[in-house]
Parts: sequence; C-alpha cells; structure tokens
Amino acid sequence: MQSLYLIRNALSNTARVLVTGVLGFAMTPIVYHRLGNENYAIFIFALSVVAIAETFEAGLSSALVRYVSKLAAQGQKESLHRLASTVYFVLAGLGVLGSAIIFFQPNR
Repeated sequence: MQSLYLIRNALSNTARVLVTGVLGFAMTPIVYHRLGNENYAIFIFALSVVAIAETFEAGLSSALVRYVSKLAAQGQKESLHRLASTVYFVLAGLGVLGSAIIFFQPNR
C-alpha cells in the first residue's frame, strides 16, 4: 500500500513539472507579445530575482516545518518561539536586502 502512494505521488509530481514546463513554454510568446521587449525583460528579471531568492532561502522553511513539529511534540515552547523568530528575521532580512538591491539600481 505504501508503494502505491509513493508511485502516485511521484507521477503527480512529474505531471506537475511537465504541465508547468509546457505552459511556460507555450505562454512565452504570448507574454512577450503583450508586454513588449522592454517590459518583458523587466518581467524576466523579476522572475530571476524570485528564483535567486528561493535559492537563498536554502530550505529554511522546510527546516522550520520539521523542527516546529519536533519541538511542539517535546513541549519546548521557548525553543519553538526562538526558532520561528530566527527564521522569520533571516527571511525578512533577505527580503529587505533584495529589495534594496533592486531599488538602488542606477538609472540608465
């Protein structure tokens, strides 16, 4: 029974990746036509910033989920609050840093 769930989840994840890829590929000319050359470049830049931000996140959200459940089960509320606050401020700091980099870009 466990292997059936594993196979189903693997296939659904593969289908999600394929559908996302096909839609992204199909939508590119439509979005480019609607936005024009300059606005499309800005759009792609914004998507790139999001991808880089997800890389910098480095699994903090996944680790937070794991350790929150672990600490909550152990009843360690103080450690739980400290962990959540630390992750929150690290991610907020990365967001502020990324926003500052974008905002203070020199004009052409």
